[in-house]
Amino acid sequence: MSNNSGKARGKEYLGRVQEYLARADVLPLSADGTLNITAIAAAAGVPKQSIYKNPGIREAVDRAKVEKGVTS
Repeated sequence: MSNNSGKARGKEYLGRVQEYLARADVLPLSADGTLNITAIAAAAGVPKQSIYKNPGIREAVDRAKVEKGVTS
């Protein structure tokens, strides 16, 4: 299996998002007060769809929301 496999990319993206979330003091919010997924993806250097489609990333983001007090 090559390093460019979907599974390998998913793990890489998860690591990038986890690193971003660990160093972020606050999570970016949209004008309506909801979590700004586009900003998180850009800051972590991952495709936005990965945040929606990768269960590990989604779980990490949901956990960070709770830890950082984001309710929307």
